[in-house]
Amino acid sequence: MLLTNGSRSQRRGVTLIELVIVVAMVGILATLATVGYSRYIRSAKTAEATQMLGSIKSAQEAFKSETFKYLNVSQDLTTPYPQGDRDVGKDKYAWEGGLPDSARANFESLGVNSSGPVQYGYACVAGSASDTLPTLPHGFETPEWPADPGGPWYVAMAWADFDVDGVEGGYATSSLAAQIVSVNEGE
Repeated sequence: MLLTNGSRSQRRGVTLIELVIVVAMVGILATLATVGYSRYIRSAKTAEATQMLGSIKSAQEAFKSETFKYLNVSQDLTTPYPQGDRDVGKDKYAWEGGLPDSARANFESLGVNSSGPVQYGYACVAGSASDTLPTLPHGFETPEWPADPGGPWYVAMAWADFDVDGVEGGYATSSLAAQIVSVNEGE
């Protein structure tokens, strides 16, 4: 038996305004998720470089306490380890077996190692008080080094070009300063 009271049952659909509001909310949430993910990735990449530079700094200080000098690990600050002449930042490279061989042997002597593949290239040069302090490459603003460092010194760098656009970014530290400085952070 069908009971009616004279009125039709009402159907409710989604109005265009409600649909636009839902699409806008989804867009805002997607934007927030993308920004958060980008921040997370940038933080992870920063962590690799600062951790490795901290390891280099500690290893150099331990080496100096035994030998009264720092170890000149790299030929210069422009040849990255472990990538050698390959694109820095484009791919990850295993720390063991990296290029150039001389840098690999020197990093091994220091006891600097990575627990996994690295994306940054690393270089570390050292010298005595009579040696000229280096100019930082890769867009780093070279700090005003003291005219006389007063003894042995080292400079260590980590750099990469993650989006392979020719603009590198990275970090540097030295025995002449306690902090790690950055250039084009997140590049």
